[in-house]
Amino acid sequence: MYAHGLVFGKFYPFHKGHHYLIRRAMEESAHVTVVVCSLLSETIPGVLRHAWVHQSVKEMLTEPEFAGKTADVIHLDQTVPQEPSEHPDFWAIWTGLLEGYLTPAHPKFDALFTSEDYGFQMADCLNCTHVLVDKERLTHPVSGTLCRRFLNDKAGTHPEFTRFFQEYADIQTKAPEPFHHRIVIVGSESTGKSTMTEKLADQLHAAAVLEYGRTYTDQFPLTGIQDFYILLQKQLHLFLHTPLEAVKNPILICDTDAIVTQTFADLYFPLREKEFDVLAEQHIHAYRQHADLYLFLKPTVKWVDDGTRLHEHYQEFAAQRIKERLDKYGIAYAEIDHPDYDVRTEQAFQAVKKVLG
Repeated sequence: MYAHGLVFGKFYPFHKGHHYLIRRAMEESAHVTVVVCSLLSETIPGVLRHAWVHQSVKEMLTEPEFAGKTADVIHLDQTVPQEPSEHPDFWAIWTGLLEGYLTPAHPKFDALFTSEDYGFQMADCLNCTHVLVDKERLTHPVSGTLCRRFLNDKAGTHPEFTRFFQEYADIQTKAPEPFHHRIVIVGSESTGKSTMTEKLADQLHAAAVLEYGRTYTDQFPLTGIQDFYILLQKQLHLFLHTPLEAVKNPILICDTDAIVTQTFADLYFPLREKEFDVLAEQHIHAYRQHADLYLFLKPTVKWVDDGTRLHEHYQEFAAQRIKERLDKYGIAYAEIDHPDYDVRTEQAFQAVKKVLG
């Protein structure tokens, strides 16, 4: 058992071979540092790849076999040489960068896990053992080049894609499910979004997409802005690619969108990287393109503390921020504004009926 294992790479994109490599490091190390390297010129955002790896490691740490183990997932976005031929001090540069992530709790690397021969020299530079994992790609016959080719060719899917990359690829390349109408429900906490979604779906015999953030936080605590990248991607994927199943009417009612997710990021992580808001804006445009109507639930019902919400004092701020963004992006919406839940539901139903014709 190694005290401190290291994995680093571009994860461009994050596929099952990468997942297997990290898992091996986790199995054989008490603590693992995973460094996700990216360049601005790369087409799949580095911050998103970092979020995918971060979430995957977080999930591994909940498994019984990894009880007591720890890990750090770090994003390295500096522009540095990518090959030894690019700079005479290539190995010294990378040694300095990687050793910069050592801490008093973990003062040295004991093992470097890679699937490439360069790992032997890098391990020598770091004065640690090199563990070569599945160099021939027999366990997972996949590469980042293959994944990117599938993405560029709009080829759809591959059994070696992680779900994180598959959802990203679907959003980028796959035609949305052919719902005739899509309704999006937005609002601050404790305004009845989830209940409204379920009631409208029941009344209209429609499909419902619930807020993924609630599902997510029931399993994992929010530990960083990386969580919100996952929430952005998953919610949009559900909005576009929830299957058109055996519902009487081809209508989708969706609780929450990228505006709501971005607004909650304002509350939890106001000091964040600008790339998050760039991605959020891209997602907002996707919702706007495919949504027929937004229902904006104003905070005029009684606040209910369910044990997971922030605080009533944030409700009005969040509602105002959501409204400002709806207006900023020119999104048509109906305001639902009444203190009685039944009246609110009827207001929403009548607004949707106008859109359905």
